[in-house]
Amino acid sequence: MRLVHDLGSRGGRRHRAGRGRGICLRWGREHDPGAHDGLQPPAQSGFRRPDAQRLHGHGRYRRGGGGALVHLPRRPGGLCPALAPARLRCRRCRKLRRRDRDHHRAQGTGRGRWLSAPRDHLGGTGQLAARLQGRGRGDGRHLLAPDRRRGCRSGVLRGLRPDAWPGDFGGGQGGGGVRLRPRDHGHWPGRRHPQGPGAGRDRCCRPGCGRTQRGFCQPGPGLYARSQAVVRSGEPGRRRHCPGPSPGRHRRAHRRQSGQLAQAREGSLRPGDPVHRRRPGHRHHLGGDVMSDIRKVAVLGAGVMGAGIAAHVANAGVPVLLLDIVPPGAENRNALAEGALARMQKADPAPFMSKAAAALVTPGNIEDHLEQLADVDWIVEAVVERLDVKQALYARLEAVRKPGSVVSSNTSTLPLATLTEGLPPSFARDFLITHFFNPPRYMRLLEVVSGPATRPEAVEAVSRFADVRLGKSVVPCKDRPGFIANRLGVFWLQAAVVEAFERGLAVEDVDAIIGKPMGIPKTGVFGLLDLVGLDLMPHVNASLAAALPSEDAFHTFNKPLPIVERLIAEGYTGRKGKGGFYRINREAGKRKEALDLTTGTYRPARKADVPALGETRRSVGALLAHPSAHGQYAWRVMGLTLAYAAALLGDAADDVAAIDEAMRLGYNWKFGPFELIDQIGPDVLAQRLAAEGLAVPPALTLAQGRTFYRDHEGRRQRLGLEGVYHDLVRPEGVLLLQDIKRASKPILKNGSAALWDIGDGVACFEFTSKMNSIDPDIMDLLGKTLRRVKKDFKALVIHNEGSNFSVGANLGLAVFAANIAAWGEIESMVSQGQETYRALKYAPFPVVGAPSGMALGGGCEILLHCDAVQAHAETYMGLVEVGVGLVPAWGGCTEMLHRWSSLGRLPKGPMPAVGKVFEILSTATVAKSAAQAQELLFLRPGDGITMNRDRLLADAKARALALVEGYTPPERPTYTLPGPAAHTAMMMAVGSFRRLGKATPYDEVVSGALAGVLSGGATDVTEPLDEDALLTLERDHFMTLARTPGTLARIETMLLTGKPLRN
Repeated sequence: MRLVHDLGSRGGRRHRAGRGRGICLRWGREHDPGAHDGLQPPAQSGFRRPDAQRLHGHGRYRRGGGGALVHLPRRPGGLCPALAPARLRCRRCRKLRRRDRDHHRAQGTGRGRWLSAPRDHLGGTGQLAARLQGRGRGDGRHLLAPDRRRGCRSGVLRGLRPDAWPGDFGGGQGGGGVRLRPRDHGHWPGRRHPQGPGAGRDRCCRPGCGRTQRGFCQPGPGLYARSQAVVRSGEPGRRRHCPGPSPGRHRRAHRRQSGQLAQAREGSLRPGDPVHRRRPGHRHHLGGDVMSDIRKVAVLGAGVMGAGIAAHVANAGVPVLLLDIVPPGAENRNALAEGALARMQKADPAPFMSKAAAALVTPGNIEDHLEQLADVDWIVEAVVERLDVKQALYARLEAVRKPGSVVSSNTSTLPLATLTEGLPPSFARDFLITHFFNPPRYMRLLEVVSGPATRPEAVEAVSRFADVRLGKSVVPCKDRPGFIANRLGVFWLQAAVVEAFERGLAVEDVDAIIGKPMGIPKTGVFGLLDLVGLDLMPHVNASLAAALPSEDAFHTFNKPLPIVERLIAEGYTGRKGKGGFYRINREAGKRKEALDLTTGTYRPARKADVPALGETRRSVGALLAHPSAHGQYAWRVMGLTLAYAAALLGDAADDVAAIDEAMRLGYNWKFGPFELIDQIGPDVLAQRLAAEGLAVPPALTLAQGRTFYRDHEGRRQRLGLEGVYHDLVRPEGVLLLQDIKRASKPILKNGSAALWDIGDGVACFEFTSKMNSIDPDIMDLLGKTLRRVKKDFKALVIHNEGSNFSVGANLGLAVFAANIAAWGEIESMVSQGQETYRALKYAPFPVVGAPSGMALGGGCEILLHCDAVQAHAETYMGLVEVGVGLVPAWGGCTEMLHRWSSLGRLPKGPMPAVGKVFEILSTATVAKSAAQAQELLFLRPGDGITMNRDRLLADAKARALALVEGYTPPERPTYTLPGPAAHTAMMMAVGSFRRLGKATPYDEVVSGALAGVLSGGATDVTEPLDEDALLTLERDHFMTLARTPGTLARIETMLLTGKPLRN
């Protein structure tokens, strides 16, 4: 083995991230111990890093006085004391560690810099291979581990799993589990066989042991080859700073998650299994493979889209290089990228999911830092939409990028064939279009366009990365102008605006018609244009008009609108400007005003007045056939839009599902255009078009007498271009509850909830009430569910596919009960919730919550009682009861106190945890992402985060199954609370906020009740409390507040306006 020796005074300190790993880096010359030391020299020279001229090596030598090399004797057992790991379990190993320290003092030299494994084990050129040599024990298996190790079994049993040890070996010593720590990295993945030569890798007999084979690249008896780690030039050695994902970050439930031992799907966890290393920002799904193809990303162009794309890649835990041009005359050459990064950290809604994600973005400029793209796996171009600028940049990229790296453009107007024209074939093979939608964090659609020369592997790598790591729904598109979503969406918006101006309709009426009845967001047409910006319309229309053929139906509605042009010229560009079709008149007391499309002036906004909506009961087909002016407008807009969508089939895409997905995710339609056509009837739409002398698209003729979608034998199918139905195939790792519901019947069901069998012995509990609010029916069915799952299933997942997981308790029932003074009913509801949630927490099977969207109040509390949570990245959690004048009473206070006392990094003593929980709950803090929920401990540090919502249920199910084997309910905690002294301190803080005007008088009343719960009431710090005592405090203070007029006023205001009352 080679050892690089330090000749100068630069004795390295021991690297804290790599303590005890047995890999030492020195500076200067290298020494080859040779074969006499029992280790074979490498076949090639060590890899040299250009920045420090460093060599990597394993060895048993240290520098003595005067720079001489000192041979360190091997101790019995073969473990060199100088290389003994810092964290060892057995008594003998602790002695070795002490000898290690003594040796350093005796030599009087600085210690080498210890690099983290396995990134510093070299692959390819400079490969360091350890050969097994018979040492001491003569068994041919003993070795010197170059990676960190914890005292493990040696001799004839090395390399064998405990269940493969001879039966007569050491009574009671086998079968110990492997104890993993949160900072452990796990093993490189390999094939996992339950028995035989491919069985799980070496497993130690004791908890806390199990590191034996990492660092060895050649197989031998009882050992298996390690995957090669590629070390790139310039990459740091410290794992926590490395730009790519660590090799052991394959997600598998950690033993500390939910207080349970991690379990593999087929059996117990072995060192050879992929193990999740709990690292901030690591988002890919449980049990999945690491996206090793894309480990570093660069975004060129720090505008709104480019910066947003960079932020979202950082949200996935992937390092990003954000480059832009150097502004003329700027002192700071990185000003554009750094400015974009600073703005994003202050923006609301936030592009970043956590503060840690922002640290993964490195700003720079194209002139000085383009060479850094040599280490980048995916380059996203998001510069100005000019062909000459893009092609000039591509030529520069081809000179610096590494072979095989993928380059993509975020363009939405320029064809791929035009972008690659004149560029070398090597560039065209790695080039594609990835069209993100704004804002990239929140818009799930990603349109991917590949050319005839594009490598399929490049498309697969980017698509898989975007799906799993970025949470995107990838829609393949043809290389046509506008692709799918913008081609159809711009036609729809332009038709709606032009027809509204020509008919002189009110903007409120238009947004009511082209809104919820069509499954379109309540912003409608004009509200959406105000949101995206009126100044964007002329540019998009012009680019599409120039690219589309003259016979395209888009040209029918591509007309100039003088009033819109005047608005843009005067700065009325929408919400980002002084207003748009709607504005807030602050001179008139923040009055909302709407634009009169006839006069071009503003008037007070009014409620929509569309009688046709009531008469047609909001049926799409009936509304389009209604004879009124509003009905005729709906037909001219939506009827022709749906016909245009049918005409795009075969042109923009060959799949109706792709077009529907693009509109659902790109424009937030509830139903895709072909789903709407099915509601109307393809034959009805075709007949109406023919009656008005309009062209009937071939797709409508193809579907004559049929629909574009159908349910067949429990499977969803779509109509193909050849006239045959095909199954809708979900990507691997996607499990949707809607598919389960289509193919089966519920096990249990009532008006507010249902229980479903999702396979493999796992049941799924679904909320079905309005906004998934929690009511007595849900509590009743949940109690029945716990009894049924105990009898017939292995685990339970709580999940639904609504817009929100749950908005909390049904306040309407509480107000109704309060108005008739049914206080006993209210207290019964509180008690029922406490009992049900406790039964959930201590159930004899694992329970995993799988939320997405809002999880507030009681919805948050049910997740606090789950064994584990697998949350969608866009989960917004919080205990917001103080906003309606109440305190969390279904165990929310109790669970948060326990979490901050046991998991929070706070000073010792009972007061810090109480103060932190009071701060979070009294301000009704809501986490704005799942990552932020972990910071607030609404989620545990070990709870999982899924980026793609379609993968959430599958991830939660896998998480539940991983907890099944050996599951035991959590222990019941006890609480040491400070009592009245803490209550006084918290009320003093609230009083100061009230004097500053940051708290209202009733805020002080509610905070007093909350402080009474969290402080433990009249308890003393020497008297531990149990859960029953705290739940009683929650219930008593809740009932006290529920009887006060201030709380009732807050509840009624929230129900009427959706906004909190500050009384």
